Amino acid sequence: MIWNGLRPPPCATIPPVHRPAPLAGRGGRLQVASSGIGQDRPVATKTIPESTKTSLGQRLRARQRECWPALAGVQTRFRGRFAYVDRELEGGELLPLCRLRYAGSASLWGFAIHLASKDGYQDAVLPRAPAK
Repeated sequence: MIWNGLRPPPCATIPPVHRPAPLAGRGGRLQVASSGIGQDRPVATKTIPESTKTSLGQRLRARQRECWPALAGVQTRFRGRFAYVDRELEGGELLPLCRLRYAGSASLWGFAIHLASKDGYQDAVLPRAPAK
């Protein structure tokens, strides 16, 4: 394609980024990262509130009992705005499972799967479950 110098060719244009309005009742403190889940952007808080830590642990344990009864349990540890989820095997061995990134709400999290081959976490997107 030949560029005429007046405006960029169609393949070089970048669509505008939609930035949602601040959430009602939040006072505009929550900032949504619009460029992808792997981006470290400021959020409402740098740490996860205790109430959210408690509810997350309860939700994960309920899900483990429902979907993975062969596991002895799931353990959650927190650092900053991250929740690290480990699976507990019958012998007591803990193996990393995933990392959750707190996004300012107990129902909004970024997700990264643990890769044993890299001994680290890789950002990922999970599909939504169909409504029941």
